[in-house]
Amino acid sequence: MIVSADSNVQLICPSGCVALMTGEITIETIKRQIGAKLIEIVECSDGGIMIIDESGKLKGLPWNIKATLEYKYAYHDGKLIGKIVGKVVKMPRPVFEAFDNDYAEE
Repeated sequence: MIVSADSNVQLICPSGCVALMTGEITIETIKRQIGAKLIEIVECSDGGIMIIDESGKLKGLPWNIKATLEYKYAYHDGKLIGKIVGKVVKMPRPVFEAFDNDYAEE
């Protein structure tokens, strides 16, 4: 899938830096960017989605506070229950759905 800067596909690092991703984005590109062999899709509180490293906690990756704050299910009864670790790719749901459809057709 080809995305432009206005697609708002972001790479969010544990340090808090956020970079827009543009150009051709594939599952393989995302895996490389976040350093993952296996990925997991999680929901954001703003309706978007994040693609995370499924094995990030096992790898001991650093806590990504910015991504955790955007994770829809990070808190339950005021307690932190779902930390996001490592680099993540965040995108609006319509961009993900188009991306997911492109991937499913391959």
